[in-house]
This record gives sequence, structure tokens and C-alpha cells, in this order.
Amino acid sequence: MTTVDTSGKLAYLYDQATDTWYAVSGATNTTAAYNWVNSHTFNNTVIFKDVVKAEAGINNFQNPLERDSVLTTPSNGTVCFVRQEDSGLQINQVQYYFNGSWRYVNDGSQIDTKINNYTISVADAGKAIIVNSASDRIVTIPTNASAPFAIGQRVDVIRSGLGLTTISPSAGVILNSVDSKVTLREQFSAGTLMKTGTNTWLLIGDLD
Repeated sequence: MTTVDTSGKLAYLYDQATDTWYAVSGATNTTAAYNWVNSHTFNNTVIFKDVVKAEAGINNFQNPLERDSVLTTPSNGTVCFVRQEDSGLQINQVQYYFNGSWRYVNDGSQIDTKINNYTISVADAGKAIIVNSASDRIVTIPTNASAPFAIGQRVDVIRSGLGLTTISPSAGVILNSVDSKVTLREQFSAGTLMKTGTNTWLLIGDLD
């Protein structure tokens, strides 16, 4: 059942005529009727950037043009939701600002290079693990008990060196792949690991 919280909160009201946001605060008496009989003025003016940084949900924009007209000097880590491209094409992207440009949260992978045998961890979800070794190396999939990946999370594995790169499930983990192949075929071959069950993973890619 929905409840009403009467504790004081900070909120913002927008005056379209002056393109200004105003900060207001107070507590609500849920048993009293309210009648607005006089004009209201506000003492503290805030800019839209203050609203953007407030913990009140993600900033929602129609397109990049609208985003840039409001967030004129974004700082690294500013996040927003953009519904369309300027052309009108629907994209529905969560975007973040980093070092001078806006990026789509899924536009790339974080790269992590390994030279020894390696066991993936939850922190690797969404990463590209590059195995760069002249010797054969093993990338191990841990059990859910030791690394509780969420179902659907993925890890890309790339063989960069001359040594073989083999994907090996820990005891109790099921790894499914075409013809049970688990080795990246050649230098620069890649494979994707996706968790499909509590202790079940799928491996797809250039395998041997």
C-alpha cells in the first residue's frame, strides 16, 4: 500500500517565462487543505546544472542538441538519457560525459591484458580479456559460489599471443560450445563467454 512521507524534502520548480529553476523545501500536512490565494516569490535561485546534479533521477533529453543546450560545460561522469538523434531516429541511450565527448554506455569494452593463467571475476563482466603470452594459457570460469555473475553477463576473451588460450570451467561449472571446442583457434581469435544459468556458461567465437 502506498504511504505518504511528510518529512521535509528539497524540490525544484521551473519558471518557463524566465527559464529559471527555483529551490523550494518544506513538509506536507496531509490532513490540511491548501488554498493558493496570494502570489509566491522565491529567494534562492538555482541554475539547471544544480538540478542536473541533484539526486532526483537521470536527466532526460529529446536529442543531443537539447542535451548540449542545457549541459554546456559537463564534467566527467555526468550521465543523461537521450531519446533520439538530432535527425529524429530513436536511440534511447544512457550516455555519459568523459574527456570532452559524450559516450554511449555500451559503445565499447574495457580492455584488461593478462600474461598468465587467469580466473575471471565478477569485476570482468563486460570487459575484453586479452591474453598475451608466448606460452599456452588457461582462462578459468569460477563457480557461482565464488564469483556470482548475473545470468546474461558476458566476458570477451582474445588470444593476442602465440600461445594457445583455452577456456576451462571449474569443477561444477558446465561450459557449452559448438562441438565442445574451448580453445581460441589462432592468434587474434576471440571468444565470448555468457552466463546462461547458475553454473552454466556458453562459449561462442573462433574456436578449435
